[in-house]
Amino acid sequence: MNKYIATGNLVREVEMTYTAGGLAIFKNCIAVKDTFKKDTTYFHNFTAFGKTAETMANFMHKGSKVLIEGQLTQSSYEKDGQKRTSTDVIVDRFEFLDSKKDGASNGQTGQSNTRSS
Repeated sequence: MNKYIATGNLVREVEMTYTAGGLAIFKNCIAVKDTFKKDTTYFHNFTAFGKTAETMANFMHKGSKVLIEGQLTQSSYEKDGQKRTSTDVIVDRFEFLDSKKDGASNGQTGQSNTRSS
């Protein structure tokens, strides 16, 4: 089983892209604090597709607190002549965790089974 669940804050400003076929893609990163090492923060890249991507992009901003749930994927690429790998979370489900006063949408949950390879 490949299951990833984490709570963190959005690291970058929101940017939405679309495939040639019109599929929405939202890529960003969350900062997750380590519960045991108080001075340690981990950064996890994630990607959402379809309606999930559109909902996240419309209601989130840099610093938004969110829970994401999905599957880990790993890809390889070459940069400056060196082979590298990256790990990404493909979001299946999420929850807004900001309070109403922070401009969140009342803790709504978004889900989507639409994915593109």
